[in-house]
Amino acid sequence: MWDKASVHPDAQIGEGTKIDAFASISADVVIGKNCWVASNAVIMDGARIGDNVRIFPGAVISAIPQDLKFQGEKTTTEIAQMLNPFLLHHPLDLNEELPTFSFPFSPADIMRGPIYNFCLHHVWELDDPLKIFRKEIIKIG
Repeated sequence: MWDKASVHPDAQIGEGTKIDAFASISADVVIGKNCWVASNAVIMDGARIGDNVRIFPGAVISAIPQDLKFQGEKTTTEIAQMLNPFLLHHPLDLNEELPTFSFPFSPADIMRGPIYNFCLHHVWELDDPLKIFRKEIIKIG
């Protein structure tokens, strides 16, 4: 950690995490192992950051929400390095809302070691091709 970084003594910083000069980390912050916090990044109370996460220069993490309904209640911001693919392929019940996910990079910037190129095709033999789709038929009149 650089001596010019401002890290509150109550902040929990994981082993191997690098914090650059002029970064600011508040008291109620948990940062995992082997992370990188760049210069001029500001990590405010309520931030929960997993292992192997990179916070880039000038980022502001866990600032108060800009939603007009915000009334000063305690909030947290959680950042993980990897998203479980099961979450993206889990079927929904008919009454559930579709989830929304945001990925800052395309493809997602996830350090997982060596990269192997492969091609995967989903092939199904179907008697009725429409059987795999949810449908509702409503008779009118």
